[in-house]
Amino acid sequence: MILLIIIMIIACIIELFVGYLPDEFYNNSTSLYFFSALLQANAALFSIYGVFVIFKLQGLKSTIDAYMIAFLQNKGMSINSEEVLDFEVMNIEDKRKHIEKISKDNTRKKYLEAWLKKENKIEATKKGIKNIIGCIAIIIILNAMGLISAFTINKLGVRIEFTVHTVFLISEIMLLKTLVGSINKLLKDDMGEVK
Repeated sequence: MILLIIIMIIACIIELFVGYLPDEFYNNSTSLYFFSALLQANAALFSIYGVFVIFKLQGLKSTIDAYMIAFLQNKGMSINSEEVLDFEVMNIEDKRKHIEKISKDNTRKKYLEAWLKKENKIEATKKGIKNIIGCIAIIIILNAMGLISAFTINKLGVRIEFTVHTVFLISEIMLLKTLVGSINKLLKDDMGEVK
């Protein structure tokens, strides 16, 4: 449904604007500049998104490190260093089983549950970014292909070149919307932890 709407929008734009474009509106280097600018913009978007993800993961990891230090200093939690170090290297499922064995009213259990919760958030964040990174990679590859075939696209005529540029601009807008949504989700998760 969304794809059909996008195709209809592109068709309307082409019919409305291409007739008014002078023949010399596009020259031999227009597509080169267009795809080069898109590649640079995508590289910048990728970097900005990477910064948000890295800071999110570092924040979660630093909280886990704080729990580990508190355990190792044994601040009233009756836990030994071996248990802390063993817990650190366990996978998430083994950590969950280990926590279930501890009695309910134990401070140690609460800290371990909080530790596990942060690790679950790290895993969820890693899974969540895979789709975004994939989208960025696909669009970068398509932009590179457009850059390589810029002269061929130019030779096909103003209508085709305008159509290709419009499709790429719409895909960039959709990518930007997706990135902003993902960054907002990362920030909302951080805000929720502060409360």
